[in-house]
Amino acid sequence: MFMNMLCSRSREHGIYMNQSSHNVVLEHNLKDALLRVLQQVSWLRVVEVQNQPPFNWLIRLQCRNKTKIILGILVKAELSPSKFIASGYAKNIGASSVIPILALPLVSPRMAEICQAKGWNWLDTAGNYRLEIPDLILLQSTGHKATDKRPRPVANLSSAEAGNVIQALLLAGRDATWTQRELQAQATVSLGLVNKVVGYLRDEAFVEFQAGDKIRLKDPVSLLLAWRDAYRFSQHQRLSYFTLLRGNDLTDALYNAGLEGNIAYASFSAADRLQASHVRQSKTWLYVEKSLLEKLVEYTQAQPVGTGDNLVLLVPNNLGVFVPGEQSGIGIDEPRISCTNLVRTYVDLWHSGGRGQEAAEALFEQCIKIAWEVRVMI
Repeated sequence: MFMNMLCSRSREHGIYMNQSSHNVVLEHNLKDALLRVLQQVSWLRVVEVQNQPPFNWLIRLQCRNKTKIILGILVKAELSPSKFIASGYAKNIGASSVIPILALPLVSPRMAEICQAKGWNWLDTAGNYRLEIPDLILLQSTGHKATDKRPRPVANLSSAEAGNVIQALLLAGRDATWTQRELQAQATVSLGLVNKVVGYLRDEAFVEFQAGDKIRLKDPVSLLLAWRDAYRFSQHQRLSYFTLLRGNDLTDALYNAGLEGNIAYASFSAADRLQASHVRQSKTWLYVEKSLLEKLVEYTQAQPVGTGDNLVLLVPNNLGVFVPGEQSGIGIDEPRISCTNLVRTYVDLWHSGGRGQEAAEALFEQCIKIAWEVRVMI
């Protein structure tokens, strides 16, 4: 009866594979790959392997203590995270007595994350896998390069323009909804770029579409981490200076330069002003618009140096770094110079070197989690 119920659900959700010769080979290759993984465990014995819908393969195992285990392999030639969630696989199969395994030519980090959140195991043809049999064993192998070519993403999250779109989504939070034109205006990028980025984020289940084609952020934490990993801090020009000005004298000099809106405390200095000064260090970090660099250097009486700098000036390749957030002035008695917003500060810190990653984690725990009231969304 259980298998009949699953078969009915599989027809409803289109689980059966197109039995092309390529897919048949893929099914057998992934089944054999799983069997090789199971051979690592001497006290597990494969009793039976059969092709049985809605799974492509059922593998029945027996432990030395006679405990019986059933693994179900669902093989797909291609599947995006959003389609995996929307398909009903996790809801209709994952809760069964069969331990489900998603098998793909390539399991992306995002898909692996979603599988684990939904109680699915996974493996791919490159030799990456995660197999957990509750209360018995956990086998895992990652880092192997893909053997099958995968179409390139339609959006490059490392570009400054894509970062502006992501920043707008993250700053607005889960409750905000956007049309693509509204997001374009906020991120100051082209409508075509917004369309590409949003399409990619939807496929990866970072955002979702609601009634009226409104875009809504679905999983802010995972999106922030994905942006962090793709972010290129080196895209900003970094210049090292030394100044004799300290504390309030330096703050006064920056304020008197009249650069509001085109200058912002960045990285460690921004975290300090966001009340997440977990890592203390003596340098002042600033973003400054390129045309105003000379004026800032003049007002701070700074000199370029090769070593021993105490003033780090970052010339951004994109003015999105100056987009403020609601928390830009937290804890500042007199916020005369703004600082980068929470999410920008986080990704900058992560790539700033030194103890930047430690400081970024502190910023996340002390400020970002509180601002988002983080809970699992996928």
